[in-house]
Amino acid sequence: MIIMQGKNAHEQYSNSLLRLWKQGSPVKVRGLETLELLDVATVIERPYDHCHFVPGRRWNPWVAMSEALWILAGRDDLACLLPYNKRMAEFSDDGVSLYGAYGKRIKEQIEPLLIRLRNDHSDRRGVLSIWREEDLWADTRDPCCNDLIMFKLRDNKLHMTVMNRSNDLHWGLYGVNLPTFGILQDYLAACLDVDMGMQTHISNSLHIYTGGPGMKENWRITERMLAASNQPLPEMPQHKRAFTEPVSIDALRGVCNQLLDRHADGQVNYTGKIGFLEFADDFLGFHNEPRLIDQCRHAEDYQDWVMAARIWQEESQDKFK
Repeated sequence: MIIMQGKNAHEQYSNSLLRLWKQGSPVKVRGLETLELLDVATVIERPYDHCHFVPGRRWNPWVAMSEALWILAGRDDLACLLPYNKRMAEFSDDGVSLYGAYGKRIKEQIEPLLIRLRNDHSDRRGVLSIWREEDLWADTRDPCCNDLIMFKLRDNKLHMTVMNRSNDLHWGLYGVNLPTFGILQDYLAACLDVDMGMQTHISNSLHIYTGGPGMKENWRITERMLAASNQPLPEMPQHKRAFTEPVSIDALRGVCNQLLDRHADGQVNYTGKIGFLEFADDFLGFHNEPRLIDQCRHAEDYQDWVMAARIWQEESQDKFK
């Protein structure tokens, strides 16, 4: 097994790309050319750093934020994600929902998981199962890439391991998986009143696309990051954890649904006790106006997301000059 370990995704991303570029094996899948490494463990020591700001990478933080809320809400619908990522429509079988939606698949497992870990801090059955038997023969555009999420409570820290069958480095692992599952880990740790431990993603296939239909933008990401690999990384700003107090999964699910729906039908702002969700509400609202991102409630507490939005705006302007 290949182990790539670092403080956070921000510091580890370029190292992972360089390793793939130098050591990956060429594999053609569904007519698409890739470089692939098998059985790679990406180990993150500070998973509460949910964002990254890597030179050469135009990372869209609204995609990650909306998918994190979508997973916590337990949803499978497409409509609430489209404002932030129009490409999601390409993965829907019916134009309405997503077959492999993680949130819907794990929603009924979260409370039993918390009960197990509260009752026995040495428990070894804390597993959220995403993959199902019928997925082996399902004819779908959206087969689950992440399949199991395992939790261990040790030394008053909640450790998380995500098992993944197929991980695109740019749009999968670093695009959404690390931030969205990190926010899930953040929430569960708050419910258990413990710190966050290691966040580990075991990718059975970790790859980048190097050619084939529709892969031009993916290849441009690789080119830009490789060209900028010697540039110094921006410093990670100070910020709070997303969740610092316990909240029931039913209450959280209701709020996340409200936030996602509000931006579709104009409901009033969320005004609750969780600062991160107030911030997320405003953050989603400014996805078309990132220059106003400082106006988000609690923006001073979540400077990592604010910085990601500013960089997205700057690089978007550079792209179209």
